[in-house]
Amino acid sequence: MSTAETKSTSIDRFARVCGFTPDPAKLAAIAEFKSMLQTLSPTARKLLAHIADLATRPHAASRRKNAAYLPELHETCGLDPEPMFELLEELKAAHAVQIEGEYPYQDILLVTANGWPLLADLARFTTAEKLSLRDLLADRKFDLLR
Repeated sequence: MSTAETKSTSIDRFARVCGFTPDPAKLAAIAEFKSMLQTLSPTARKLLAHIADLATRPHAASRRKNAAYLPELHETCGLDPEPMFELLEELKAAHAVQIEGEYPYQDILLVTANGWPLLADLARFTTAEKLSLRDLLADRKFDLLR
Protein backbone atom coordinates (compact mmCIF):
# COMPACT_ATOMS: atom_id res chain seq x y z
CA MET A 1 0.00 0.00 0.00
CA SER A 2 1.38 3.43 -0.93
CA THR A 3 1.85 6.24 1.58
CA ALA A 4 -1.09 8.16 0.08
CA GLU A 5 -3.33 5.11 0.40
CA THR A 6 -2.23 4.61 4.00
CA LYS A 7 -3.01 8.23 4.85
CA SER A 8 -6.40 7.98 3.15
CA THR A 9 -7.24 4.84 5.05
CA SER A 10 -6.19 6.43 8.33
CA ILE A 11 -9.05 8.95 8.22
CA ASP A 12 -11.73 6.74 6.70
CA ARG A 13 -13.70 6.59 9.95
CA PHE A 14 -13.63 10.39 10.23
CA ALA A 15 -14.68 10.78 6.60
CA ARG A 16 -17.49 8.25 6.91
CA VAL A 17 -18.95 9.85 10.05
CA CYS A 18 -18.74 13.40 8.68
CA GLY A 19 -19.76 12.55 5.12
CA PHE A 20 -16.78 13.64 3.05
CA THR A 21 -14.34 11.91 0.72
CA PRO A 22 -10.78 11.68 2.05
CA ASP A 23 -9.31 13.26 -1.09
CA PRO A 24 -5.81 14.76 -1.34
CA ALA A 25 -7.08 18.26 -0.45
CA LYS A 26 -8.65 16.98 2.78
CA LEU A 27 -5.54 14.99 3.66
CA ALA A 28 -3.38 18.08 3.07
CA ALA A 29 -5.71 20.18 5.23
CA ILE A 30 -5.45 17.64 8.06
CA ALA A 31 -1.66 17.54 7.76
CA GLU A 32 -1.51 21.36 7.91
CA PHE A 33 -3.84 21.37 10.89
CA LYS A 34 -1.71 18.82 12.72
CA SER A 35 1.40 20.92 12.01
CA MET A 36 -0.34 24.03 13.32
CA LEU A 37 -1.32 22.21 16.53
CA GLN A 38 2.35 21.34 17.12
CA THR A 39 3.19 25.06 17.22
CA LEU A 40 0.65 25.74 19.97
CA SER A 41 1.25 25.45 23.69
CA PRO A 42 -0.60 22.62 25.44
CA THR A 43 -2.81 25.17 27.23
CA ALA A 44 -3.73 26.85 23.93
CA ARG A 45 -4.65 23.45 22.46
CA LYS A 46 -6.90 22.77 25.46
CA LEU A 47 -8.58 26.15 25.01
CA LEU A 48 -9.01 25.44 21.29
CA ALA A 49 -10.79 22.18 22.13
CA HIS A 50 -13.07 24.06 24.51
CA ILE A 51 -13.78 26.74 21.89
CA ALA A 52 -14.59 24.10 19.27
CA ASP A 53 -16.91 22.36 21.69
CA LEU A 54 -18.76 25.60 22.49
CA ALA A 55 -18.86 26.67 18.85
CA THR A 56 -20.41 23.46 17.58
CA ARG A 57 -23.08 23.00 20.24
CA PRO A 58 -26.67 23.72 19.21
CA HIS A 59 -27.43 27.43 19.66
CA ALA A 60 -30.27 29.83 19.06
CA ALA A 61 -30.82 30.79 15.43
CA SER A 62 -29.41 34.26 16.12
CA ARG A 63 -25.95 32.86 16.96
CA ARG A 64 -23.28 32.48 14.30
CA LYS A 65 -22.47 29.00 13.11
CA ASN A 66 -19.13 27.56 14.29
CA ALA A 67 -18.56 30.47 16.67
CA ALA A 68 -18.10 30.61 20.42
CA TYR A 69 -19.39 33.65 22.24
CA LEU A 70 -16.64 35.37 24.25
CA PRO A 71 -18.62 35.88 27.48
CA GLU A 72 -19.67 32.22 27.44
CA LEU A 73 -16.09 31.14 26.77
CA HIS A 74 -14.78 33.20 29.66
CA GLU A 75 -17.46 31.89 32.03
CA THR A 76 -16.72 28.27 31.19
CA CYS A 77 -12.97 28.04 30.50
CA GLY A 78 -11.76 28.49 34.08
CA LEU A 79 -9.16 31.12 33.15
CA ASP A 80 -8.80 34.68 34.31
CA PRO A 81 -9.27 37.25 31.53
CA GLU A 82 -5.60 38.08 30.97
CA PRO A 83 -4.34 34.48 30.53
CA MET A 84 -7.39 33.68 28.39
CA PHE A 85 -6.69 36.62 26.06
CA GLU A 86 -3.02 35.65 25.80
CA LEU A 87 -4.07 32.17 24.68
CA LEU A 88 -6.64 33.61 22.27
CA GLU A 89 -3.87 35.72 20.73
CA GLU A 90 -1.73 32.59 20.37
CA LEU A 91 -4.62 30.80 18.63
CA LYS A 92 -5.32 33.81 16.43
CA ALA A 93 -1.62 34.12 15.43
CA ALA A 94 -1.61 30.42 14.48
CA HIS A 95 -4.75 30.96 12.35
CA ALA A 96 -6.73 28.51 14.48
CA VAL A 97 -9.46 31.06 15.26
CA GLN A 98 -10.68 34.49 14.21
CA ILE A 99 -12.05 37.04 16.61
CA GLU A 100 -14.81 39.34 15.39
CA GLY A 101 -17.08 41.90 16.96
CA GLU A 102 -16.84 44.52 19.67
CA TYR A 103 -15.49 43.66 23.12
CA PRO A 104 -16.95 42.14 25.25
CA TYR A 105 -19.50 40.64 22.84
CA GLN A 106 -17.04 39.06 20.46
CA ASP A 107 -17.38 35.86 18.50
CA ILE A 108 -14.51 33.40 18.39
CA LEU A 109 -14.83 31.79 14.96
CA LEU A 110 -13.40 28.44 14.00
CA VAL A 111 -11.30 28.87 10.87
CA THR A 112 -11.84 26.79 7.77
CA ALA A 113 -9.29 24.89 5.72
CA ASN A 114 -9.91 26.11 2.16
CA GLY A 115 -13.63 26.39 2.86
CA TRP A 116 -13.84 23.11 4.77
CA PRO A 117 -14.90 23.49 8.43
CA LEU A 118 -12.29 20.94 9.56
CA LEU A 119 -12.32 21.86 13.24
CA ALA A 120 -16.13 21.85 13.31
CA ASP A 121 -16.12 18.43 11.63
CA LEU A 122 -13.60 17.14 14.16
CA ALA A 123 -15.91 18.31 16.96
CA ARG A 124 -18.92 16.64 15.28
CA PHE A 125 -16.91 13.46 14.79
CA THR A 126 -15.82 13.21 18.41
CA THR A 127 -19.37 13.86 19.60
CA ALA A 128 -20.83 11.24 17.25
CA GLU A 129 -18.20 8.67 18.17
CA LYS A 130 -18.28 9.51 21.90
CA LEU A 131 -14.61 10.46 21.90
CA SER A 132 -12.84 13.32 23.62
CA LEU A 133 -12.19 16.38 21.48
CA ARG A 134 -9.63 17.38 24.09
CA ASP A 135 -7.76 14.08 23.54
CA LEU A 136 -7.78 14.68 19.81
CA LEU A 137 -6.64 18.33 19.91
CA ALA A 138 -4.80 18.90 23.16
CA ASP A 139 -3.05 15.53 23.21
CA ARG A 140 -2.90 15.30 19.38
CA LYS A 141 -4.28 11.75 19.30
CA PHE A 142 -5.10 11.70 15.60
CA ASP A 143 -5.12 7.91 15.60
CA LEU A 144 -8.73 8.36 16.85
CA LEU A 145 -9.71 9.26 13.25
CA ARG A 146 -9.05 5.71 12.06
